[in-house]
Amino acid sequence: MSYQSDGVTISRSELAGKSVDDLLLLIGDEEQGCKSEAMDKVVGMGLEIVYPTLDKAIRNDGNADVRNGAMEVLVKFGARAIPKLIRLLRDKNEEVRNFSTVMLGDIGSREAVGPLIKALQDTDANVRHGAAEALGKIGDRAALLPLLDLLKEDFWQQYPAIVAMGEMRDDRAIPHLLQLLTNEMLIEPIIDAFGKIGDPRSLLPLLDIIGEPSAAHSAAATRAVVAIQKGLNDGFRYKNCLIDYGQSIPLANLISQQGIANLKGLLRHETDKETVVAAITLLGWRGDSTVLPDFFALLEHADYMEAIESAILSIGRPVSRVLVDVLSHPSIMVRIAALRTLRWMGGIDDNKLLLPLLADEDEKVHLEVLESLKGVTDDSFLPSLDRLLKEGSDAVKTKVLEVKSRYPFSKTQETLVSLLAAKEVENRKYGALFFGLMSEGSGELLTPLFKDLSDEVRCEAVKAAGRRKLTDVLPQLRVALSDGALIVREEAVYALAEFGTLVPLDDILKRLGKDSEQLDYALIKAAGRIGSIEAGPFLVAYLKSGSVPRGLEFAIIETLGTLGVKSESERSVVAGYLSHDDPDIRRLAVMTLERITGFDALPVLLEACNDLHWSVRIAALQALGKIGSDKIIPPLLKALADQDSMVRKNAILVLGDLRNVRTIPNLIRQLTDLEMSKYAFEALLKFGRTGLPWLHRALKGSYSTEVRERVVDLIGKIGDSKSVEPLLEMVEDSSPTIRLAAIDSLVFCFNSVPLKILSRLKKFDTNEEVKNKAELALKTLTMEKFF
Repeated sequence: MSYQSDGVTISRSELAGKSVDDLLLLIGDEEQGCKSEAMDKVVGMGLEIVYPTLDKAIRNDGNADVRNGAMEVLVKFGARAIPKLIRLLRDKNEEVRNFSTVMLGDIGSREAVGPLIKALQDTDANVRHGAAEALGKIGDRAALLPLLDLLKEDFWQQYPAIVAMGEMRDDRAIPHLLQLLTNEMLIEPIIDAFGKIGDPRSLLPLLDIIGEPSAAHSAAATRAVVAIQKGLNDGFRYKNCLIDYGQSIPLANLISQQGIANLKGLLRHETDKETVVAAITLLGWRGDSTVLPDFFALLEHADYMEAIESAILSIGRPVSRVLVDVLSHPSIMVRIAALRTLRWMGGIDDNKLLLPLLADEDEKVHLEVLESLKGVTDDSFLPSLDRLLKEGSDAVKTKVLEVKSRYPFSKTQETLVSLLAAKEVENRKYGALFFGLMSEGSGELLTPLFKDLSDEVRCEAVKAAGRRKLTDVLPQLRVALSDGALIVREEAVYALAEFGTLVPLDDILKRLGKDSEQLDYALIKAAGRIGSIEAGPFLVAYLKSGSVPRGLEFAIIETLGTLGVKSESERSVVAGYLSHDDPDIRRLAVMTLERITGFDALPVLLEACNDLHWSVRIAALQALGKIGSDKIIPPLLKALADQDSMVRKNAILVLGDLRNVRTIPNLIRQLTDLEMSKYAFEALLKFGRTGLPWLHRALKGSYSTEVRERVVDLIGKIGDSKSVEPLLEMVEDSSPTIRLAAIDSLVFCFNSVPLKILSRLKKFDTNEEVKNKAELALKTLTMEKFF
């Protein structure tokens, strides 16, 4: 094999003969055309072998390609290279130290957080800058306080620190960033950080920025406001409102007239899709129907259809009259958007206004009108529906039949009979489909199609019989099990399953292993659908035969879980699959055993918690959570230290669902883990008032400031009056971070901080942020409007 680059061909044999330095040049220069092959070769030599060359290469000021190649190789080595890169952070060469911060950031391991925090004190400005960037890429919350110190330096340090805070999504940064909003050079990275952190405290200043003259700042603030508000909405907190210390304020009241003008300007002149979508969303939340013409103008761009439809729905019923008026709009996309949003808002008062659109030139419009007509049985639509049934596309014809199937049988019988007796195969198929969609009509009408010459027609007829559950065609369905076409036999299996126990199980299971694997799969799934306990022993015996394809093993185990196997021998067969070489089958065996009633699954589930594959361990943890015994607590706590983050996440969530108060200290410790902090917070919140005694003790415990701050926030979210006294004590805490959090929780959740305490903090606190927070809280509690 050879690699072509600018007319020069590099053969595999030539690549094999090259030195490490030559390979690094190929890695660092994309235009050479064989980067990945050279990378594989260098990495394959092993880190210890090539490191001396790599160390020399990153010091090569004369050849950037070789140096870049060496850095990429070290990053490729990943965690194995971290000890060496940490040593390079102490190198006497400041450029090498800077390169090390870049590589550690690209690897992204939390193992490097401590050394990178120390690098924030480096004497070289570029190294401090690189360390801040790297910490942002890693995202560990432990770096926040050291990064805050960089905000006191110049722009070169402030910028990466702000970006890093945004990547960390740590809401403790908000008060510090708010103080820097007047810095013209920093305002854009701060706005972006606000959007990523998602804290509602930044909404008010962001809404002000939307009204500023700078188009760039207005656009960034628009994106950030929407990102924050969507996060709050997704968390079921504050639906399109700014919440300030207990007061719910609609966003519409907080966007200035200039801000509205700026948002409309973004619709007309902005080219960045994310910004335009954010402007659409925010204008929709504002609820002003005057923006509809601007929305409609954007609908020529299909990228904005979803956002505009959502915005129209946010405005609501007041725009329905406008939407009816634009059903005749020249733009197809406008007509479609109007049809959809009217339907989602409950339809229009006069359905006959939709009639002219059935003559529209565009198929997409036809489909939307037909979707809107489901359930409408007005005779005036029948001629147009019949015309579309003759002239429309396959999609339109299918939709027409769905609409007509809701009409009284007397109105549609003629169409049905005509289609069933048609010469054209396609029309007979449509006839069978139409029959299956109806709620009336004798099975005798369908009977001729079971002997149709077309496999597709017979298949559609079988499907219709199953959908309608017509017992008078059961004999024909049993005959279809022996049809010459596999698609018909398979559909007959699924159709018979719809009848449940009316169908003798032998009709299904006696065919297992005598046809294709595809049909066997259908037979197994049908047995589960029928739900007869007689299927269990038969399927277990089939498993024991030893000649079952892997895909069918999976289907059988799943079906056994649905049926709920009864005998000990059946359970032991399923338990045997916990040692299968396929982790998907082991996971399914865990899920099946958990669903079996009258069976002590605990021992096998405990064993499955140690499975080599993360998905099996997760299934075991979830199954243990459903058992709910005290015996399951130790394996759940052990899983908090699992090497896989998804396993740790599920262990936390299960512990939250169990609400065993003995596990609260373990969950509190998870608040320091960047990846797990969110889930630990959610789990602790589920304990509600029952967890408060443990949370109150944690405030005075030996936990870090970071953990105590999160506990203060958690207590505030629970919102019980018993927490007022403990939080008042935290207002006097030695840490300004804790004092800030305590003020927030008390004012935001309880409205109950004594004014004299706030006044004292405002005047005498040693921390400027606490003073500002106390002043803001005083204004709020005395109902002084500060916006």
